[in-house]
Amino acid sequence: MKKVIFVLITFLFSMGLVTSTGKLAMAHPFIHPPEFYAPDWQTVFPYQRNIYWDFDEMPVDGPPGPLSDADYEGWLDQHLWSSDYVDLIGDVVWDGYDTIGIGGAGGGSGEAFFHLDNLINSNPVKHVYLEATVINSDPDYPESFWGPPYLEVPQGYTENPNYWGYFWTDLGNNSWLLDMWFEITPNPSSEDIVLPFSVPSGEYVLIDDLHIATECVPEPFTMLLLGSGLIGLIGIERKKIRKNS
Repeated sequence: MKKVIFVLITFLFSMGLVTSTGKLAMAHPFIHPPEFYAPDWQTVFPYQRNIYWDFDEMPVDGPPGPLSDADYEGWLDQHLWSSDYVDLIGDVVWDGYDTIGIGGAGGGSGEAFFHLDNLINSNPVKHVYLEATVINSDPDYPESFWGPPYLEVPQGYTENPNYWGYFWTDLGNNSWLLDMWFEITPNPSSEDIVLPFSVPSGEYVLIDDLHIATECVPEPFTMLLLGSGLIGLIGIERKKIRKNS
C-alpha cells in the first residue's frame, strides 16, 4: 500500500508541475481554490482548463493559440487552446511591463476580452472560476471604476443567476484579490470572460494577474479513464498484499 500511496503522490505532484505542453513549469495554484470556495465545484488542481496570465508580455494574441503570455496547466488545454484569443478594447492597454488596465490622468473606458473554447459534449453544466489581483486608486472600494467581470456565451446557452457569486480580499497598498464563479447551462462550445473598465480622469485600475479555471459537469471521459487507472493500481497492489500474506 505504501507503494500505491507513493505512486498517487508522484502523480498528483507531476500534474501540478507539468503543463499541457509537456514542459516542466512552476505551477500556479489559486490563492482561494475553486474546490473550496465555488459551490458544487467537482474537480481538483490542475482542473480541466487552467490558464494563468501575469501580463509580463503583451496579452493580445491568437487565434491560433496557445497564447504567448498564458501559462496553461489544465489537462485539456492543449486540445482546446488553438482557438483561444485575448483582446483589449477601447482605452484598456498593456502597460508594457506587468499589468493591463487604464491609468494616468486621462481616464477612459473599455474591456479586456478573454475567449476560451470547450469540449463539444452534452454535459448539462459548465463552471467557470476567476481569480484576479486588482490595483485600484480607490483604497476603500475595490469595485470603483471596474467590473464586475461577466460572461458572454453563444445563443441558446444560459448563465445561472442563482449560482453566480464573488468576494474581495484586501491585500493592502490599494491591491485587492477578486474571486468569482459562474455556471452555464448546458455546456457551451465556448465562453468569453469580459473585464469592463470605466475610469474617471485622474484615477486608475490595473489588473496585475488573472487566473481562470473551468470544468464540465459531470467530468469528461478522459478523467473517468484516469480515475479508473488509479483505482486499478490500488486494486493490483491490494491483490499483491493478499497474495503475500
